[in-house]
Amino acid sequence: PEPTADLRSVCCICLAHKAPDSLLCGDPSDPRFPLASRCLDCVDQSPEGLDLSMRYPLVSGDYIWVCRWCGRAGLVPPDWSWNGVEFHEDGCRAGYARALRDHWMTLALQWVVLWCLGFLCFGSF
Repeated sequence: PEPTADLRSVCCICLAHKAPDSLLCGDPSDPRFPLASRCLDCVDQSPEGLDLSMRYPLVSGDYIWVCRWCGRAGLVPPDWSWNGVEFHEDGCRAGYARALRDHWMTLALQWVVLWCLGFLCFGSF
């Protein structure tokens, strides 16, 4: 028999009754399947955690993904494309772009300092 929605809404680790949109579906190879749902709190505390840029199915039928910048999970938008969503819209993309810009600016500054010091060294000999 198929388990009821109440049974599928229980985390198999902490045994807490959670909303279906905060429970990951269990792996079909798990011997406890279909009662192998795990809540996001237990997954966050586990050493494996969630991988970046992967879609994870929820018990509710929706999918979540993990942001590359902040590491928090977010719901996959309905217009999700084949190459995936990498950042939250609330500043994570801007933070990543700022960090990338700062990295390249530091690299350029190092090259300028290197060239200036090189010319100073050759000019003094």
